[in-house]
Amino acid sequence: MIATVVAVVGAVVTIGSLVISYLAHRHQVQRAVVLDQREARLQAQEERLEARARVADRRNDLTQASMIETNITVVPSGIHEGSATPHLKITNPSNQAILDLRITYAGHHITDAPKGLGPGDRRSIPLPVTTTPSDDPTSFLLQLVIDFTDASGNRWRKEGGVGLQQGADGRNGEPLWLPREPPIVGLITSPPSYAAPPAPAPAAPRRRSKAPLLATVVLLLAVLAITVWWLA
Repeated sequence: MIATVVAVVGAVVTIGSLVISYLAHRHQVQRAVVLDQREARLQAQEERLEARARVADRRNDLTQASMIETNITVVPSGIHEGSATPHLKITNPSNQAILDLRITYAGHHITDAPKGLGPGDRRSIPLPVTTTPSDDPTSFLLQLVIDFTDASGNRWRKEGGVGLQQGADGRNGEPLWLPREPPIVGLITSPPSYAAPPAPAPAAPRRRSKAPLLATVVLLLAVLAITVWWLA
């Protein structure tokens, strides 16, 4: 009889240990899932912040170059009736100078163009071509290429009056122009600073199901009841 009681108690202890091990393992799995989800959210936030920072940096790079204005006006000749000369009007409305200005029209470098523009400067430069007052100024603008260096030392090219290309060093030190980008349009302000958002609050712990615990209690009570009944 004693051996039977010992066997029953051993079985009860074994079953209880298995249930406790199962519950502990289940808790660890749930905790690992919560931690993985939190890490994924933090990584996604970090990637968004990095993307915003890159956009802000690129906006800073494009700011001054985007402000340089170019347009063409056709000025009638005061000497020859029916004749006119297209003039390039280039304006630097920024508060910093641009340097190393180079203007090319129809593949020919304009040697009498200014070498740079100071803050707020505007210059009118006659182009080496004769036209009539009725000609479309846009046709002359399409043949213009303007290169300049901004206040940050970046080299830029504006071709045909549209888009911007940043200069870069190619192989063997040869100049290379990056793909064309649209200028910043509209009011240009300092880019906002992006502060890291607060870390997400830890997820509320899930309520563990009481079914395994209840099953264990019922099983233990049943085993004890059978044992008492058998011993009686």
